[in-house]
Amino acid sequence: MVRRPAPARTDARARALAPLGLEARIAELEKMAAGSASTAEEKEARLNALGEIRQIIGNLDKIQSTKVDAVCTAELHSGKADAKDTRKGLNKRIDADLRPRAQAVHDTLKK
Repeated sequence: MVRRPAPARTDARARALAPLGLEARIAELEKMAAGSASTAEEKEARLNALGEIRQIIGNLDKIQSTKVDAVCTAELHSGKADAKDTRKGLNKRIDADLRPRAQAVHDTLKK
């Protein structure tokens, strides 16, 4: 069995979540949350962002439970190790990176 180098698997994990646009949107909301809201429009934008980040957190939970964790590797004969590694990597990325960042944005916006 041929093993790809770790960076290639990391890139594959990044590409797996990229089409969803979640990471990019979290980054945009992080920038917005870092600023202050002084005008009525800014306060409304922050309130809308709070709703959006709540939806993103829910989407992360749904993606993890219905897509990532739903991948069955038991019946695979080839590529089983790669499939398991990718699934573990996606779960780790969601749990250790995306969800904590989204939660931090939520907490900042809620203040």
